[in-house]
Amino acid sequence: MVLTATATQTSKQQILQTLNLPLKDVVFIQESPYRSNLVNLKQLLDNNDPLEKGFGGLIDDMLKKGKDTPRTLFQTRKQCSIFFSNV
Repeated sequence: MVLTATATQTSKQQILQTLNLPLKDVVFIQESPYRSNLVNLKQLLDNNDPLEKGFGGLIDDMLKKGKDTPRTLFQTRKQCSIFFSNV
């Protein structure tokens, strides 16, 4: 089984090639990323602003709720690591 959240057609082909999976043996199950239980928010952050300015509410939630905090996605691994090093 191979799982990916957001693979382009090119990425799918590369994965199949890398794993040596013939297309005839593959079943693709695709779902729309637009689901009622997901909320997409986009916020432009200035690199010079403190992290708390953009993520203060999320930081408070994480400190209060711990592992029960709603899932959050970051654009880059660097953003994620900076955020979690401050919580």
